[in-house]
Amino acid sequence: MGSTQLMFNFPNVQRKFISPQADVAIDSFFPEEEADKLAQIESYNKHLFRPNTYLHKWWARRSGVTFRYILKQLSTKSELRHFYTPGGLEGLTILDPMMGGATTLHEAIRLGANVIGYDVDPIPVLQARASLTEINLQEKQAAFDLFLEKLEQKLSPYFETLCPDCSEKSDMQFLLYGLRRQTNKDEAIFLDSFTLRAETNGDRKTILDFYPSLNVTRENRTWPLMDKDEVKNRGITVKNLELLDVPFADRYVPLVMVGKCKHHGQFFKAPDVRDLQNIAAAASQASRLTFPGNNGFKVPQGPKSSDLIARGVTNLLVTFKSWGKG
Repeated sequence: MGSTQLMFNFPNVQRKFISPQADVAIDSFFPEEEADKLAQIESYNKHLFRPNTYLHKWWARRSGVTFRYILKQLSTKSELRHFYTPGGLEGLTILDPMMGGATTLHEAIRLGANVIGYDVDPIPVLQARASLTEINLQEKQAAFDLFLEKLEQKLSPYFETLCPDCSEKSDMQFLLYGLRRQTNKDEAIFLDSFTLRAETNGDRKTILDFYPSLNVTRENRTWPLMDKDEVKNRGITVKNLELLDVPFADRYVPLVMVGKCKHHGQFFKAPDVRDLQNIAAAASQASRLTFPGNNGFKVPQGPKSSDLIARGVTNLLVTFKSWGKG
């Protein structure tokens, strides 16, 4: 399989190459403790401590601060090797022959280097080009505005609900589902917890606010609700309770909608008739989605897919359609 190449060069910068025989700082020193502390902060707060160049996800991307520390030790000037000192690699060319998520390239460019990246997988190369190619801000804004406009036209109706206080159209923020599972006698809807939100002042929002009897009825069928504590108290083992004869998306029942009204702020409510019709319409729309390819989204055999297959999921597309099912 051939490699795909990616190169970024800064104009008017003389290239310098460090020969294999040259002494570089990292051969004799690396600030392991400092690098480890910063890497821990980044790994637990990636949404806060990573630059926007990491917008495109990659499954094996490593800590950026670790690579920054490594690259810093390649600087030919000792005063530029400190983590927080800008630059340090001006004029150098950094090669990453197996770049993956391109963390090395990202950090090297931030430090002023030219970069060359290769990978046998074209996907990370495409992602790196998308995040590292300079595009005019106005062009980006225009493209985003057009994308958002089309997205709102196509999908926003499925995310509308009515405020329970004033009945005004409001945006749905998210929807809490319960999972239908087999019990010793019939079926029940399983939840992690009956508590939806706990405030620091002691106020709590619970399932009991919407289903006082802990029973849910949909289309003339009623299920009892159970949280983890209830399941444990009843001695129910959930391992073999999956409803394999029911389509995966239909195993999930919408229970509580969370929305935001411009007059009353965030609200919680049980889905009403209109909401359930909207969910059904979204499910119908999702069921008509088609994608090219002979295998489609078939789940392959393997150690990482065994859990999906055990739950009767043989096609990955159904996991994306389940949000619209009730």
